[in-house]
Amino acid sequence: MPINAMDLQRFAKANCGPDMDETTLRAAASRAYYGAYHALLPFVEQLPVSDRGDSSARHIGHREMLRRIQEWRTASVHPRLASMSISKAQLVMAMRTMRETREVADYLLDDSMNRKDVTQQIARGAKVQSIALQVHDLINSAADDAAYG
Repeated sequence: MPINAMDLQRFAKANCGPDMDETTLRAAASRAYYGAYHALLPFVEQLPVSDRGDSSARHIGHREMLRRIQEWRTASVHPRLASMSISKAQLVMAMRTMRETREVADYLLDDSMNRKDVTQQIARGAKVQSIALQVHDLINSAADDAAYG
């Protein structure tokens, strides 16, 4: 059964309780990151390949996603996206921090991770998903305007 970005966010929230062990907390931190990643993916796929990207890549990797957001070449997607510089800055900071936290959760097993770390990760993920929804709504409102214009 397919899942979506919100399912990953819900999993993260459900697995961040006070009685969760560190293994579960690490899984929650990782899923919160992937919830944010997949919430942004439909938008990021519309952006041009970054200056350092590989146009033949089969999927958009973590670094490429961040580079595309940093470059914010949105004119071909929607001209009003250019004015969302605050959202762009928030996305860059959140996704960079979320990726670093996910790397600790997934790879740096000697580093500890606690409930506060995961709660912050989930909050960042919710912010990213909120901005992704704003971008989605802006892009779709433009399509609706053109269709019914």
